[in-house]
Amino acid sequence: EGTSACPLNYDLWSDLKDAMTGEVQEELIESAVLPYLREHEQDFSETKDVALKKEVTVSAFQSRAYRITLVGGEWWSDQESGAWVEIHLGNPCSVDQVKIHWWGISHASEYDVMAEIRGEYVKVASRSDEDRQNSHYNPWGTLAGWSGITTALKFELKTG
Repeated sequence: EGTSACPLNYDLWSDLKDAMTGEVQEELIESAVLPYLREHEQDFSETKDVALKKEVTVSAFQSRAYRITLVGGEWWSDQESGAWVEIHLGNPCSVDQVKIHWWGISHASEYDVMAEIRGEYVKVASRSDEDRQNSHYNPWGTLAGWSGITTALKFELKTG
């Protein structure tokens, strides 16, 4: 029941797998897991913006925070250091890549990306990991993904 109510509950799937052996496990895989995967195969093969329109909490100007996760969205802070952005993803998910569209000529010269994995925030990337396109105005930055099922992201903007 728990897997149909929340099919992305990876901890539950893992617990079920560990609890079953042999025939029971094979039967469950054939009767429940494989049909679900076949039905949602297209969903799994597409790259998705898992942050699109998700809840956002920020260190300043909370009334503008929702814009961060919109297509073409924007947010800024008047803090020269210590600003942060937290995006609540809603469902546990794998993160293959993070794209940041910096606004104008304003971009952080130093930052860390923290991912909430199993209820704890861990550092998964920093500015030195970013591949930033050679554009002075409105550049895109790209960070590689990481292992670990993620439920939230926090960008800690240190300077810039």
